[in-house]
Amino acid sequence: MIVGAAKCGTSSLASYLAAHPEIFMCRPKEPNFFSYRWAKGLDWYQRLFAGSDGYRAVGEASVSYSMAPEVLDVPRRIASVVPNVRLLYVIRHPIDRIRSHYRFRVFRGKETAPTVAEAVARYPGYVRISSYAYQLEQYLDHFDASRILVVPSERLRTNRRRMLEEILEFLGVDAGIVPSNLESELNRGEERGRAPSWLEKPREVWRSMAWVTGRVPRRWRKRLRWSVTYRSFSPEALEIPPQVQESLLQELRPDLERLRMIVGPKFDLWGLA
Repeated sequence: MIVGAAKCGTSSLASYLAAHPEIFMCRPKEPNFFSYRWAKGLDWYQRLFAGSDGYRAVGEASVSYSMAPEVLDVPRRIASVVPNVRLLYVIRHPIDRIRSHYRFRVFRGKETAPTVAEAVARYPGYVRISSYAYQLEQYLDHFDASRILVVPSERLRTNRRRMLEEILEFLGVDAGIVPSNLESELNRGEERGRAPSWLEKPREVWRSMAWVTGRVPRRWRKRLRWSVTYRSFSPEALEIPPQVQESLLQELRPDLERLRMIVGPKFDLWGLA
């Protein structure tokens, strides 16, 4: 399971794993069973993996699995169903992750603050999801550390093949097979626009136009959607003033120090711990 963290490259990683011939990744990419859909029952979850017979590894990717305390009890639930699971947890420079998370929430119509700086003051989830040690500690209460691989997002971007080989070895599949889509990246936040001020929920509006958009050839729909519903972020919206950055890092420093104890010396942790 890719359990997070949000806006750290989990979609790209899931796509690389899905392209490996020995790995079956369920659809949808984020079933969110152990977080938001637990009440649907285990039969519902098992049906997502129909057709997985014969694969050496079977998986899913739901970033809601590392959003404590907003989403509780996920590690215990996972341990009760798949105690032998191998867990992938992707981390990223916390400030970069927060900025990308802000873009995403605006894109989804969940964030109305005009700047990142104002958003982090209103919504503590930005910092909490960047509290990587805290999120990992929820899992270490239920799983041995040997079942968790921490993946630096930066290595996945700059040294992708070697990082993926390490991940494949951890999963117990052939690390010598290079997925065909290894050069691609999905859901890059910097490529997203934001909704115009008059449009709070662009996805809902787009769906309401389906009677029109459904007549447009698929290859043109994305371009049309962007032209109709999005504009660029201003530099001011994405700027986090130095004093705000320092305040955020001060808040995160105890967590970063605990993260250092978890991952050991092999990661530089962005020079922050």
